[in-house]
Amino acid sequence: MQKMGIEWQVKQMLWRWVEVGMNMLFPQAPRCAACQGPLEREGVCLCSSCVGALPLIRGPVCVKCGGPLPCVGCAGNWAFTGLRALGLYQGPLQEMIHQVKYEGNRELGLALGELLAGPVREEEVLRSCSVIAWVPLHPNRMARRGFDQAELLARGLARQLGRGLLPRWTLIRWRDTPSQTKLDRLERLRNVDGAFRVEYPQLVRGKAVLLVDDVLTTGATCHAAAAALLAAGALRVGVCVVALSHRPRRGGRCN
Repeated sequence: MQKMGIEWQVKQMLWRWVEVGMNMLFPQAPRCAACQGPLEREGVCLCSSCVGALPLIRGPVCVKCGGPLPCVGCAGNWAFTGLRALGLYQGPLQEMIHQVKYEGNRELGLALGELLAGPVREEEVLRSCSVIAWVPLHPNRMARRGFDQAELLARGLARQLGRGLLPRWTLIRWRDTPSQTKLDRLERLRNVDGAFRVEYPQLVRGKAVLLVDDVLTTGATCHAAAAALLAAGALRVGVCVVALSHRPRRGGRCN
């Protein structure tokens, strides 16, 4: 299985070089990373139609669960401080996330990461974070996929904010946990409990860390990753995600 993953990565790299070569020989006008339509102006990765169709979370939001106010109660004992999301996990935003994760649209992953800068700038506890990390895949799953979608998001966000990005393998998922997709809230909490650790504590010690992920459902994964960062000496951890699937429940913990 690992050999197949390496072969897939080599093929993707070769195709990427072919694509780069073709673009140098036959340059094309920039295209929207989502629909491949023309862009209205330079310096953006998504067209106005795609951005306008996103189910964005607007107006006042709860800093604990990231959902729109009024909040029905989310007094969970979470390891992170502050949570914001770009939008809801439905419609075009869900389709875009699937394009990144399952169709390998890396450019779109970077573009969604850049859009995260908007909600981050609106929340003091997040915009004051000095370094950016992401919720990592286990190395086995990353080898099969060929990339880590949360890393793409974090890189796009760091580029937009001009903020430092923690090196890969600083925060690691050392236990290859089963997929969270079909688990309920309590099963998710147990599944990822202790699944993360920090290999280089000196890189996070005394720093406010902004943790990035794609989708937040119950909050179990972000809680576990934030707990590992705090155990390594991080001052505090804020979370930003592209989409909320379900709002965290009272007593729950973050994805």
